[in-house]
Amino acid sequence: MKKIIESWANFVVKHRIFVILGTIILVGTLFLPMKGLFFNNSDELWFVTNDPDLVNYRVFKERFGADDYIVVGLEGKKQDKNIFNAETLKVISEISTFLEDHKDIDKVVSISNYQYIHADEDVLQVDRIVPEELEDLSSFQIEEMLQIMQKETIIHDRIIAKDFRHTLILGRLVKISEDNSNYVRLVHDLKKFIADQKYQQKGWIFHYFGNPAVSEALFTLSMHDSNKIHPLMFLMLIILLLLFFRTITGLFMPLIVVAGAIITTFGILGLSGWGLNPLTISLNLLIIAVGIGDAIHIITKFYKFRAQGLESKAAAVESLKHLFIPCFYTSLTTVFGFMAISVSSHIAAIREFGILAMIGITMAFILSVTIMPALLSLIPGKDTGALRIVENSIVTRLTAKLLAFNVKNHKSIIVVALIFILASLLMTTTISLDTGIESYFKPQDKIRMDLDYADKIYKAGSRLEIMLDSGKGNGLKDPDYLNHALEFQNYLEQKIHMGKVNSYLNYLCKMNQTMHNNDPAYYKIPLSSELIAQYLLLYTSSGPNEDLSDLKTFDNRYMRISVNMKMLTSFKTNKEIKAIRDILQKDFKNLNGVVTGTTVLDSGRDKYVLTGLLKSFSLAVILITLCFLVIFRSIKYGILVLLPSLFPIVFAGGIMGISGINLDLPNMIIAAIIFGITVDDSIHFMTHYLNSRRQGDSIEVAIQASIRESGQAIIFTSLILFLSFSILALSAFVPNVHMGVFSALIVLVALFATLILLPAILLGIGKRAQRGCVGVDVE
Repeated sequence: MKKIIESWANFVVKHRIFVILGTIILVGTLFLPMKGLFFNNSDELWFVTNDPDLVNYRVFKERFGADDYIVVGLEGKKQDKNIFNAETLKVISEISTFLEDHKDIDKVVSISNYQYIHADEDVLQVDRIVPEELEDLSSFQIEEMLQIMQKETIIHDRIIAKDFRHTLILGRLVKISEDNSNYVRLVHDLKKFIADQKYQQKGWIFHYFGNPAVSEALFTLSMHDSNKIHPLMFLMLIILLLLFFRTITGLFMPLIVVAGAIITTFGILGLSGWGLNPLTISLNLLIIAVGIGDAIHIITKFYKFRAQGLESKAAAVESLKHLFIPCFYTSLTTVFGFMAISVSSHIAAIREFGILAMIGITMAFILSVTIMPALLSLIPGKDTGALRIVENSIVTRLTAKLLAFNVKNHKSIIVVALIFILASLLMTTTISLDTGIESYFKPQDKIRMDLDYADKIYKAGSRLEIMLDSGKGNGLKDPDYLNHALEFQNYLEQKIHMGKVNSYLNYLCKMNQTMHNNDPAYYKIPLSSELIAQYLLLYTSSGPNEDLSDLKTFDNRYMRISVNMKMLTSFKTNKEIKAIRDILQKDFKNLNGVVTGTTVLDSGRDKYVLTGLLKSFSLAVILITLCFLVIFRSIKYGILVLLPSLFPIVFAGGIMGISGINLDLPNMIIAAIIFGITVDDSIHFMTHYLNSRRQGDSIEVAIQASIRESGQAIIFTSLILFLSFSILALSAFVPNVHMGVFSALIVLVALFATLILLPAILLGIGKRAQRGCVGVDVE
């Protein structure tokens, strides 16, 4: 193996021009497909094939159309008692008209176009409550509207709040695009229209919620981070590289490796046709974290050889000869870890993430052992900075004192680490595998306040759909079936997290009440099928805006019950869904009910992804452990390398438990990224340690050699990643804040685990070394 590596190092340096040109051509070629990248967030990415929830939702949409609405909540002016005045009603009408004319909307529901059911003698009629002409609205007309609205309980807390100061305007989307682009376009257009009309300056307050509003907020915050936070991270990376190395070489070499690996990965993504998704967009952070480590190790080693008097060519060759194996091991173990994530998951998004991560890590390694030594060998003249970096820097002086500190305090270090590990493990038991869209936003964010408003006023942060099957055509005219359905609907309305329910039953009960002189006692299902059929005919003949086609099917077999629900975490949402499904099976089996809707899909997707990632991450840890055992050919040393790799993650888990932060998708990504970093540091340290022991050195000498050979690069890498990730704490997006804070924390803990805890353990369990090789368990 040594001869192969030596031949490779000499080949790269000898043919450096061809290596550089070949790399430029390869990376440049793969840069072009990046232009074709698109965002793909389709349902198929997050569900296994033929998942029941996904199948049910598709059937639901075929029968009743889309269930996604943009919702505008309007609060009346502070000086107005309610919204029933000409000025406010005109605003509602103008916004409703704007939405009706928008190409992404096919239906609008608001007070301005709402029709109430009433009877003229024996004729059922529907008429507008709010007249089309509002210019000369009289006080008599306003009073008449208020009187009608008081009795129109069918829309109380669904379109208008009981205090009549709050109302909703709902626009149903025609079609949902896979990349959510129509969500963003619609909300941008709506907000621009309201801003152009200067409604808010005149005293009205607006709230936006529903899936389109949430998606637009996520997009806006993501763009903020992409345009401001991520550039700041790269700026911090550049500043730190200049600060540590103070050379053009030290600045550009790591950036070349990282940039080349990122371009290659996303270029291959562009060729694959997969598209970006919420998982793959985090790959750049993974590649930076993993790729920069090997680059800094090689540069630091290169400078050490230059400081010893070697020319650039010889220093580049020697650097590659010394670090090829540890860099290969670090890349191999991380690749195996993400391979486990890819092959163990049935979720397409997770598989794609694992495959692309493997490509990015592999490319970072290839660039580190090709273009880096090729470029380093071209550095001309005497490099006076090399001596300063390897002999006179603060980091060099710090690492020189680490052995003495470890020898003196190794028992205390182990005891303190054990205390932290036990406490962290205890606190991790309080972590919930849970997520919730509202937790993605800060309390002061507009969308978060709007979601809180929706829950407070309407209990409408989200919505469930229940699809009922009467089992036959015209089955929805059977009073027995409908009464049982109404009993189930009443059960839903009584649940603490549920808001207003809308269904075909509401309209049927209202028709019955209307045809009995508006007697509240007759707000119930008509007594016979014939009477139901007659009411439906009368209603249809009146020419209503609401033709009930999105509440029941034309053949009168299927109906839907839409129920508003407070915004809950995935765990609580799944609990509510399970309770509804259980009671449908137990007490309402004849309804043939199916719980569906975007809320069911979202909670199911979160469950799939989180449990899938947790399972895959656990398998990755096992596979990497086996890699350690094979690489170091020793159970003891394999486990020793694993301990400092897991310690930072366990510690972070304890902090999450104390902070009450749930284990969600972004935090699982953090664990995957940081585990790769800590594994790399441990492998570099242990490889140097075992090489020294193989030469017959004592434990203390071997530890000192490891610290001398790898400690400086580990510290450089850790500080760069710590400060770069810390920039994410400035993010407007809560998951990115968590990613920044926890990544920075874990990097520091990993530094402690590698350079202090691992040597302390080696000192604690070791005796006077015997001469041996890697496969010999010397003590």
